[in-house]
Amino acid sequence: MTEAGVPGQLRPNPWSGIAVRTDLSGALPRDFGAFYEANVRMYLGFAHSHLGERARTEAAVHDFFVWLAPRWGQALTRPNAPAAVWTAFRRHVARRLEVHGQHRPVVESLAFALNREDTRATLESLESRLGLYEAIAKLPDRPFDVMVLHFLLKIPQKQVAGLLGVSPATVRSHIRHARISLARDLNINWERDRGETDESG
Repeated sequence: MTEAGVPGQLRPNPWSGIAVRTDLSGALPRDFGAFYEANVRMYLGFAHSHLGERARTEAAVHDFFVWLAPRWGQALTRPNAPAAVWTAFRRHVARRLEVHGQHRPVVESLAFALNREDTRATLESLESRLGLYEAIAKLPDRPFDVMVLHFLLKIPQKQVAGLLGVSPATVRSHIRHARISLARDLNINWERDRGETDESG
């Protein structure tokens, strides 16, 4: 259940236009502050899509960056620092979900977003919608994250690539393979969204 109270009505990212917290970004090493300022809104959006409550979301993301700050130098030694940080953040959100023992609202919200596309006629029945929920939940972690970030949170593909530490081509590949997987599980012909190109974002 989302904050709006209806599955699928979660706002894409309630923090997309807010100013970042200067008490965090201004008091940290310059490179960490720059990373925080560039990514915190997207981290908040992703966490909110899973946790479903604003206060819980803000606490989770704040706690993560507080945890990350003293480990930032170590993170930068990794071959792919953005990917390593995202993996740690994803685990952090998963632990919060385990603590609160709740179902991820993101599955219903992403299903709602995808169901607005060319598959609408195919997925009108409750049985079909439940099948979509199950198919989305079975996606591997990285394609799942890409679908949430791009289709639900409306983050351009190039920004998704930077956030996850992958190339735009890899993001497009994740989208393509996620579509193939969902279409196979649902036994539908899922065509490319109208107006979407390989260079979107």
